Amino acid sequence: MKLYKSQVNTSFGKINLIFNKNGLLNVSFKSYPGKWINNHFPDSDIQISNENIYLTQIKEYFCGVRRKFGFPVVFIGTNFQKDVWKFVYNIPFSKTMSYSEVAKEIHKKSAQRAVGNALRENHLLIVVPCHRVIKSNGNLGGFSAGVEVKKKLLEFEKN
Repeated sequence: MKLYKSQVNTSFGKINLIFNKNGLLNVSFKSYPGKWINNHFPDSDIQISNENIYLTQIKEYFCGVRRKFGFPVVFIGTNFQKDVWKFVYNIPFSKTMSYSEVAKEIHKKSAQRAVGNALRENHLLIVVPCHRVIKSNGNLGGFSAGVEVKKKLLEFEKN
């Protein structure tokens, strides 16, 4: 399978994008997600693409111009994870919800821990804005790119 990769420098650091003809597959703050790709797309051919809709819209988000993404995404996970990610994808810009609220909205009202676990496996950071999901008491909770990045993203969106 042919995959493409791009990288964008932001005020939050480098962000890596992986996509194919079907849509965006992975957004990562960390280094190139080689292990993730090998687990899900073994024997893939990866090419660099510096001109694409994903790169453009991610840049627009970090410039404060874009609040919602308008490109296809590919969710790779369990049905429960996909339900969580699809719901979180639609949390409006600068709004937050608790893990418990998300669990209730997907009709799994006692599954707040499972929601947190699903968000820890979110492979589409920023696009599926798991940084907008916080604890019921107002504490931030976790974030795979670090709690400081989560805090900065929430502050960025409020401003």
